[in-house]
Amino acid sequence: MSKPFHLKTFSICDDISTMKVGTDSILLGSWIGGNHYNNILDIGCGCGILSMMMADKFKDALVSAIDIDTASVKQCRENAIACNFSDRLEVYREDVRIFASNVMNKFDLIVSNPPFFIDSLKTGNLQRDRARHTDTLSYSELIDSANSLLLPHGKFFVVLPFNEGHDFINLAQQRGFYNSKTLNIITKVGKGVSRLLIELGKSPKAHHEDTLILRDEANKPTSDYIRITQNYYISLK
Repeated sequence: MSKPFHLKTFSICDDISTMKVGTDSILLGSWIGGNHYNNILDIGCGCGILSMMMADKFKDALVSAIDIDTASVKQCRENAIACNFSDRLEVYREDVRIFASNVMNKFDLIVSNPPFFIDSLKTGNLQRDRARHTDTLSYSELIDSANSLLLPHGKFFVVLPFNEGHDFINLAQQRGFYNSKTLNIITKVGKGVSRLLIELGKSPKAHHEDTLILRDEANKPTSDYIRITQNYYISLK
């Protein structure tokens, strides 16, 4: 077993899951705002980092985490128990397309750090490829599933690479979603945008776009990076 990854309010293991603890999920979980949510869904939960960030941030919410990978579901459950979130966090081994057609509940917040490689070379590791490639869940299928599971006033948050993120936004808009907020992520001063944090909803709103630079010329964390993640990272180096 790997050593736990320690955040300020909980610790999490990710050695057997498809989706590990990473900057993308930490940024997305930190960026998600709102005063209150009742029912939250994490699609492709992996080790459960986003699920547990949501359970930690929204103290009264019930969180459902789903993944098609058996090992990930096992680890997410173990992490939920270890972090004392098991009373508000349920984990299911489920394909979101089947989940969307069977579940009775609707959600006011859906989060996902989805697979993003399209038609690219695979590693040969089935578990890793499933987590990183869109073969088993296309963007259109993810969007359609979220659309059917989201309440009319709900919000849908995803993190994706720059090009894939814009493709995702275009597809979502074609299916009735509105892109209300986008955060451009630049890893270091002088570089281009590498990631998009995306907020989607079913009601038209003025689009707000901002940019976050993670590291300065000396490769030190910027004050904005520290500020947005201050409730989770113990320290940034």
